[in-house]
Amino acid sequence: MPVTNPLTYREAEPLIRTGDVLLHRPRDLFGRLIATLGRSEYSHAGMACWDGLRVSSLETIQFRGGVQRPLEELVEEKPGAIDVYTVLCTTARQRQQAAAGMRQIVGRRYGWLSLLELGLVHAPLLRLLLPRNFADQADSESNGWRADRLPFCSMAVDRAYMRWAGVDLVPNLHSRYTEPGDLARTARLDYLCTLIPQE
Repeated sequence: MPVTNPLTYREAEPLIRTGDVLLHRPRDLFGRLIATLGRSEYSHAGMACWDGLRVSSLETIQFRGGVQRPLEELVEEKPGAIDVYTVLCTTARQRQQAAAGMRQIVGRRYGWLSLLELGLVHAPLLRLLLPRNFADQADSESNGWRADRLPFCSMAVDRAYMRWAGVDLVPNLHSRYTEPGDLARTARLDYLCTLIPQE
């Protein structure tokens, strides 16, 4: 999608709500591979969260795990590469609940096994051998992040909304198969702006 509403961080900050989804365009070969496999321009997902007087990004990153980082610093690192999407038809309470779920992954390991499973789903022959359950009902049946199912980025965002807020961002798709591109395509999210640094 072309950038249709570029805003400096200072312009965008008052418009960003806790629970908004942050989608990143790739900056390296691995990111471009993720975007290509997901049939989109996005390779990473996080969630915005107001933390006192500033907005943070809650996310899980390869080799670092779950982190909370100031969004303004991310915009300086990745100018024009982060899009903000508003989650439609949600209450402030639901968005806060989703963010509370995302905070629980801060400090936890990255979900490499979950990412591997997702990668195998894209393999033409191996996917035939995998037991698959794409239904998303199971996402709402557990109350936490199980150690055997630590999340990758978009899985974390989707599951936080489903488990903690009762909001299904990508209907009919289990969170462990949700990619950044799926979040961008769902009718539950609406593009708000692209973040650029101050001039």
